[in-house]
Amino acid sequence: MSQTGSSYVPDLVRGGVIADGGYGKGMPIMRAWGLKLAERMVALFADRMAMGRPILVNRPGMLVEGDRYRAEVDTFGGFDFLYELNWAGHDVVARPDGAVANLAMAVRSRAGGGPATVLSCFQGFREIRGWTPPLFRDRLIWPFVQFNDLVPAAEAGAETAALLDRMIGFFDTLALPVRIIDMGPWKNYARRLYNVVGHLGDGSPTTLA
Repeated sequence: MSQTGSSYVPDLVRGGVIADGGYGKGMPIMRAWGLKLAERMVALFADRMAMGRPILVNRPGMLVEGDRYRAEVDTFGGFDFLYELNWAGHDVVARPDGAVANLAMAVRSRAGGGPATVLSCFQGFREIRGWTPPLFRDRLIWPFVQFNDLVPAAEAGAETAALLDRMIGFFDTLALPVRIIDMGPWKNYARRLYNVVGHLGDGSPTTLA
């Protein structure tokens, strides 16, 4: 929720969702009502996506050691527009994503006979750019929610279709009409990338997930 030039920011301030001002551009301060609202939305998302199945909750840390992050993302080239910094003499990356941590948890759980569906909720950092911008251009993103489901390869197509249907159902519950756009392969990270796209009041598209 960029604090500059956004007509909806005063409404969020008046509604008690965010504080007036913030830590900086794209770094809002959530107020008590905003925190409760976000937590309710996360719970609703988890309920819609899990569909009664057991689900693991992952809360990865805010900072990742630089060498560890680069090793984790080496196979697909990593994420764009990161925040890398020196923290108390250590090279670290402000966490941009939760997929690797989620999948590692899912693999360990399945090996022990447990569930392989993981939902993470954490504080993420990313500067998103591009032709189809997200509705909120936050740099400090909370809640950053990620859902990963580990399934046999033969079931991947059917499970993906089912998850996309659940995603649409989630946004329907929020009264937000959306469309799923197949973006094709993305780097070495995904064989197919699907964007959940809505539109702003002026008709321009906005990426919601």
